[in-house]
Amino acid sequence: MDVRANLSDFGLGSMLRLVPALRELSDACTSVEQFAQRVSDFLYAAFIDDSGAPQMALVRVYGTAALGDLPTAEQQFVARTAPTLDARTTCLALLGTAGARASWRDRTASQGHRVIPLRDAAQVGRLPMIAALLTQLGIDIHALVTARTDIVLPAQDDGFRVFHVPEAAGSPVIPAQDFVTEHGIASALGFGGALPGGEMYAVVLFSTVPIPLTAASLFGSVALSTSLAAVDMMELPLLDAQTSRRGGVSRRRDVPRQERDRMRHKLTQALLRIHEQVALAEADRAAVALERAKYDAGRAAAIAAVALRLGSVRSVADVTELVVRDGLPILGASGASLALTDGDSQTARLYVSSTFDEEVRRKYSLLPLDDAVPTTLTARTGDPVYIADRVDGTARFPALASTYVDTGLEALASLPLVVDERLLGCVTFAWVTPMVFTPAATELMSAVAAQAAQAVDRVRLLDAERHQSATLQRSFLTRPGQPTDVEIEVRYQPAAKHAQIGGDWYDAFVGPDGATVIAVGDVVGHDMLAAAVMGQVRNLLRGIVFSRPGSPADTLRHLEAAMAGLEFASSATVFLARLEPTADASDHRRLEWCNAGHPPPLLLNGPTAGVEILDHEPDLMIGVQPDTSRTVHRRLLVPGSLLLLYTDGLVERRGEDLDDGIRRLAHQLEQNRDASLEDLADNVLALSAGLREDDAAILALRLPLALSTPVPELHEPSAAVLTGGPRRGP
Repeated sequence: MDVRANLSDFGLGSMLRLVPALRELSDACTSVEQFAQRVSDFLYAAFIDDSGAPQMALVRVYGTAALGDLPTAEQQFVARTAPTLDARTTCLALLGTAGARASWRDRTASQGHRVIPLRDAAQVGRLPMIAALLTQLGIDIHALVTARTDIVLPAQDDGFRVFHVPEAAGSPVIPAQDFVTEHGIASALGFGGALPGGEMYAVVLFSTVPIPLTAASLFGSVALSTSLAAVDMMELPLLDAQTSRRGGVSRRRDVPRQERDRMRHKLTQALLRIHEQVALAEADRAAVALERAKYDAGRAAAIAAVALRLGSVRSVADVTELVVRDGLPILGASGASLALTDGDSQTARLYVSSTFDEEVRRKYSLLPLDDAVPTTLTARTGDPVYIADRVDGTARFPALASTYVDTGLEALASLPLVVDERLLGCVTFAWVTPMVFTPAATELMSAVAAQAAQAVDRVRLLDAERHQSATLQRSFLTRPGQPTDVEIEVRYQPAAKHAQIGGDWYDAFVGPDGATVIAVGDVVGHDMLAAAVMGQVRNLLRGIVFSRPGSPADTLRHLEAAMAGLEFASSATVFLARLEPTADASDHRRLEWCNAGHPPPLLLNGPTAGVEILDHEPDLMIGVQPDTSRTVHRRLLVPGSLLLLYTDGLVERRGEDLDDGIRRLAHQLEQNRDASLEDLADNVLALSAGLREDDAAILALRLPLALSTPVPELHEPSAAVLTGGPRRGP
């Protein structure tokens, strides 16, 4: 049977293999010394670590006997230091030894422990380790030193006690601290018991690895099993140099067979009882371990969920609130803040969770990095700080006193936000009750902090990308010209899930003939390439208007030809229009347009007119078929008219017909007809706030009111309702 065991994870299985193997060691023994040496060698070899290295430095087995019952050599060893001892003096004799040194494998080589006389209880008390060993094993020291036989019947609960020194270094129980230091002794463990006839035995182990209490408690079963074997050897001499009782020479105390049988029965019952108790304890530990595993699995799943959700946030404030919503319940905390540093700035910007009131959030939004508080210390140095309670906090950081007053907090923990060895700042968790920061708790906080750091870094990169994109987009979408006879307002809003750049655009300028040219377009795509194509198309369109004046249809045909010749690998929708005075020099304006696959504009033709949807059948979008025909449409606009151009991102919704979105926009325009053009543009854009999946651009144009606004005869019928027909666009 494989009886190797590791003290670091010694459990029920190891104990159940060890116990029967120990009992078998008594077979064919001719003395207790022989059995003791077998036990010493066995235990020294049994405990090894995963690499095969021994975990025991020294194993020793002791037994008691009257001085006069010991062999002559042992009596002479005692006489050299105590020549006047009575022959009835109880002695603790070394019976077996095994260890790392050769001298530790020969009991006669021991200079101080071969035989230890126990004159009286006071003298035993001056031997700290022996006194502690006897006491913890439940042995009555006075009964032992006076050779009383009532030590053979300790209380049942005492029959399987163990001697345990969990930390040998510095322990007063082990006075030989030079031995502890030199040989790296981490823990000591002993077991033993009383035997019929007033004798006892003890096994002492010195390990180089810590022995946990759970492992030590299992050695009670080993003690009982060893005691059973010792009872069976009562008729054998204690040492090899003694003669067997059968020869009639040994003077070991005579123990009746009935008494030995009674002791054997008692030990057997105790062994069965402790096995049952150990089994139940192991079952309880297994149940606790299972619950712990479930808890740890749930905690790991919660951390993974936090990480998953943090991957989609788009601002540092969102990171803070998500840490509060999903991270704090895992930690049992009541609030959190993110403190971020920025380059050479001497301040940290704090994003305080909404669990604190507005005044606290405002007051602590910025902190000088040289402030002597945990948050700034960690943000500045990267060193974590744990504050257990107010007493701890104010003692280490006096400046925290005002924070405690403002927040009502007790405990704090500040952990660094680090990504690729870059210190971004810190996250601070807060509790309203004192905390004990266990290794498990700090590990959990570190996991949440690591996920928050990744999210903050990603958000910062997105912010930088959005800023760069917005700058580029603004360079493309310059402020339109403002003709003296019309009012124009424009807006551009990227989709929330994209960078602040895309293919949507607007334009307005005065052409070479004095007409106001307006346009909106949408190049297919939502990236840098789409923006680049958009900028080229917009500039081409402007150049064509100035170099080859003509109708909007002519301009779009020239634009498409130029795109084909320049090999633009893209397509776009475009609504292009010209607005110019009528020939009769009235306050009316003529609108002339061409629609290449773009959503229809909305028109309020006069201050009191209803909303019209200029829904004439659109032409094919540009970039698809260069030689396609283009159609010009015309309308006469009265003073006070309002025209709204837009891209499809303003009206499209997933799972909804485009016409429904256009009707919704028409209603919004009707509701804002009397608003300023600036407010109207803002309100129209807000209609789809948070719902857009595409970029949106709008251009609103309003004619000034005249003193009189007669309604002229329209050149084309009004289109107050949608006229159906398929739409063509990207």
